[in-house]
Amino acid sequence: MPLTSDQVEKFGPRRSGLYEVKVERRLIDYPGGRSAMVHYGTSDENAPSVREALYRDWLSPEVAENRLAWEEYGPLGWRFALTSDVAAEHARRMTQFVERFGRAPWGNGEAVGI
Repeated sequence: MPLTSDQVEKFGPRRSGLYEVKVERRLIDYPGGRSAMVHYGTSDENAPSVREALYRDWLSPEVAENRLAWEEYGPLGWRFALTSDVAAEHARRMTQFVERFGRAPWGNGEAVGI
């Protein structure tokens, strides 16, 4: 789905979970290969639903500059997963990404602790 306020409002779950943000048309260089992945994010105590987490992390005015920088690669898209153990699923996906591509997604920074 396109990462827009309209799409997040319409399809963003009002439940806890995790989400992925990807570039739609171009692959990003990582040490171990190329991927469309930009960021893995989660709901948390400050944003208890996937919808709120997406607004906070990608659609709020405070992060507009970051979003626009990634949009230079092409349109951003997102998808979500609902899970009973958000932290464990996020850690699993991050670990798999690091093992395959040699670092965390660029949008997650260095992701210490993986």
